[in-house]
Amino acid sequence: MRIGIAGPIKVSSLKKHLVNLTKYDESLGLGGTAINEIVDGFIKKGHKVTVFTLDPDITKKYILKGPNI
Repeated sequence: MRIGIAGPIKVSSLKKHLVNLTKYDESLGLGGTAINEIVDGFIKKGHKVTVFTLDPDITKKYILKGPNI
């Protein structure tokens, strides 16, 4: 299933699902522990997840990817 989630996340909490992250990428996010857990659970169940989130340091479209995220 494809799932879309909008909410605050902390990229570093999802780094095991993302590829080619830089230290800068890992520092992004506003927190969102509950959302991170939900995203992690969906990915572990084999779902494809798209997360829409904000960070005050990002001023234009910025995409991080992994196999199911």
